Amino acid sequence: MPKILIILTILLALILIALVISLPRENQQFFSDTRSTIGKSGYWERNFGKKIILLILSILLFLILLFNMIQTT
Repeated sequence: MPKILIILTILLALILIALVISLPRENQQFFSDTRSTIGKSGYWERNFGKKIILLILSILLFLILLFNMIQTT
């Protein structure tokens, strides 16, 4: 069982790294007026599928690591 958890953890971590790398960087313009963002797409509207998968995998990785910590104590 511990070997399966370790392999699953490594696999999820590699998938998360690949997903984060594949997402485009968000532009941050601190000097612009707040009214200039009206009508533009929000964070979740672009690449919605990738971002949801990334969120789910992150939560799953956290739960697996938490389970692994509880099991080993």
